[in-house]
Amino acid sequence: MILTTFKNLSTLIKAILAKKINFWNKICLCLCFIFKKIASKNFSLMKFGYNFIIFKSILTKDIL
Repeated sequence: MILTTFKNLSTLIKAILAKKINFWNKICLCLCFIFKKIASKNFSLMKFGYNFIIFKSILTKDIL
């Protein structure tokens, strides 16, 4: 598993789109990012929904 920590969503998306990360690591990193956001104090449900839609579209795009 990749031990790299992504500080924000944009760096995570750039790495995923650059295909530097394989499929299972994408899933793990997406889940870690979401749980990190849930644990943060400035978490909002609207942001969570938006981030989840982005991750879902990225993952399904790679499957197809």
